[in-house]
Amino acid sequence: MDAPEEFDAAYQRLKDHGVAVTEIIERGYGKTFYFHDPNGIRLQIELKTKQDADSLEGDPDPVPYVRALLQRA
Repeated sequence: MDAPEEFDAAYQRLKDHGVAVTEIIERGYGKTFYFHDPNGIRLQIELKTKQDADSLEGDPDPVPYVRALLQRA
């Protein structure tokens, strides 16, 4: 999800349609909740409100970043 409104709307829409959803879980990077699809597969919806400093998301060429992480270790 890209916006808090989308996250909240998805949560409410699932509940309104009788889908069992977990409580909203607050995490260090944002918030999330889980539910099961009709086939029993557990799915997650999350909203990121903070960028993780060690995240590779959005990096079109993560190899140099990974190399730097390994050198720090």
